[in-house]
Amino acid sequence: MLSFLVDVRSLTEEIELTGGRVTAGVVRVGETVRRPISADRQQVHALLQHLEAAALTSTPRFLGVDDRGREILSFLPGTVPRDLGHYDDATLFDAAALLRQFHDATTDFPAVAAAAAEVMCHND
Repeated sequence: MLSFLVDVRSLTEEIELTGGRVTAGVVRVGETVRRPISADRQQVHALLQHLEAAALTSTPRFLGVDDRGREILSFLPGTVPRDLGHYDDATLFDAAALLRQFHDATTDFPAVAAAAAEVMCHND
């Protein structure tokens, strides 16, 4: 019989995530991200659920709100560049393709249609 030991700290320890450009106080807890809510986020939560239903895998999943009033999002590995300097063509191509997928997935999101807008901005 196999047994697995799990370090409970890895499931509950808060690890500060740095490198973002907009929101302070973001932490990782296990395979989730906890993000302070500073304004009404209902539309953003609905958008994340819409993107999940559209099978867009490059965006986090909205998993709820914790007991401290923070959003719970799925963790996506990666880094945020310190500056937006020069990037090679392959990186720019990948970024543009990702942005196109995001924009395409928002065209039928109700808030975009109601605003008679073409897309919804990520802005984070």
